[in-house]
Amino acid sequence: MDKSLNSDQIGTIEKHLDSKNLSHVDLRYEVIDHISEGIRESMEIWGISFEDAYRREVEKWHYDLRTGSTRLMGLKWAVPNLVVEKCIRLVREICLKSLIIAFILTAFGFYFSDVLTPMLLKYLNLTFGIFYFLGFLLVLFFYFEIWKTKIKSTYSFLFRINAVGFGLFYLFFNPVLVSILSFDIGGKLNYASLFGNTFFLTFSYFYLQLFKNHMLTAKDSRLI
Repeated sequence: MDKSLNSDQIGTIEKHLDSKNLSHVDLRYEVIDHISEGIRESMEIWGISFEDAYRREVEKWHYDLRTGSTRLMGLKWAVPNLVVEKCIRLVREICLKSLIIAFILTAFGFYFSDVLTPMLLKYLNLTFGIFYFLGFLLVLFFYFEIWKTKIKSTYSFLFRINAVGFGLFYLFFNPVLVSILSFDIGGKLNYASLFGNTFFLTFSYFYLQLFKNHMLTAKDSRLI
């Protein structure tokens, strides 16, 4: 934070962020720093009071701190636009990576389909089924570990709004339990299943990233 502003002035900025529901610490401290720096520069360059510089800076941040939502996260989750935009970037990045990996593995499956016997397909079902079940347990573990920190971040927000749905998906839409997701279709490789399962399994890495980033953010926030 900018030390040129006193504690009361920093408190004024924090109260404004509270009113805008920006409690996500990974962005909150960054915004406080930027607003503080903007106020300090305005006071030095234009020779204006803190109050006038503060009003100018608040106006600059009006859009970023305005409440917004997106269909990508669900319209009921209303948070500052700054949070929405960061969430969209994170989700798009992992979706793109998951799609690329799924396409590559499906292409490999097509190329080596002749060597995939019904027995191998059965083992493939079992392997993915085990990974899905482990994914469900990991999602639960990550959820409670994040909850224990008692700290909000963009990462914990994104994890929370997606974890339950994906956790249930891993548990109930298991290729071992649901025939439509089986890799074996009449003794042949089900390419749609291969693509879908590799995509969702790769996407599970997203939750590990969110967990790690939140825990690092929580650790850093306690040092400030």
